[in-house]
Amino acid sequence: MGFAAAQVIGNIRQRGIQLSIDDFGTGYLSLIYLHSFPVDNLKIDRSFIHHLHGRSDSLGLVNATVQTTKTMSIHIITGGIETNNQLF
Repeated sequence: MGFAAAQVIGNIRQRGIQLSIDDFGTGYLSLIYLHSFPVDNLKIDRSFIHHLHGRSDSLGLVNATVQTTKTMSIHIITGGIETNNQLF
């Protein structure tokens, strides 16, 4: 992250504003952003939750993301939970 961006993000956080990443796991979003940007919340894209019942690889990705966010003290938000099987 560039110096100017780091200053802006620092100023935002000093004002008590939390930063979140929405729809994590889609597009070009890389894990490096979790290190580069001091985010408070991470929302897992609902497409991973939707496929939890039938695909073990989706469950593995969600579990890995949850463990990563716990390690980094980032709150996790999951959209699209509709069944008890999707609640982890």
